[in-house]
Amino acid sequence: GCVGPRGEKYMYHHILATTALAEAHGMYPAEGYGPPAQKAVDFLIAAQTPGKGWRYTANGGESDTSVTGWAVLALGAPERSMLSFPKLMSFTGAVSWLDEVTTKEGRTSYMGTFRDGGQPGVGEPFDRHETMSAICALARVIIHKRRMDGRLDAGLGWIVKDPPKWG
Repeated sequence: GCVGPRGEKYMYHHILATTALAEAHGMYPAEGYGPPAQKAVDFLIAAQTPGKGWRYTANGGESDTSVTGWAVLALGAPERSMLSFPKLMSFTGAVSWLDEVTTKEGRTSYMGTFRDGGQPGVGEPFDRHETMSAICALARVIIHKRRMDGRLDAGLGWIVKDPPKWG
């Protein structure tokens, strides 16, 4: 079910391919995209760290907010396309991860506790910007489909304070 070669960080490629296959199946169900889309979804589900999110490779034992956000985004497509996956288990794990890396003020980090000035080492460029807060907010919207988490509003507040700068 893995789409593409298994190089470094291959889950990004697989996630995007899964999204495309699932959307294609939803738009053209008679065209035969369903079986490969279902296999791709099955692989994505099997790659999730139990009770958490996703990381660069399947079953790596870790999670990060970037890959997890993309995986949740990808799972919106099979949900719309009527492909099967254990939605409750998958989304509960993703929310568990997002809760773990989101402060009560709504700031979300890449892999660990958000610290002013960034987390030295892994994820440093991401912890200095609200990109992870943005993907977390999007994932929460996809999962819950309504406003039900105060951290969503708090996270959006951080994003609004750091608008795009064109230059």
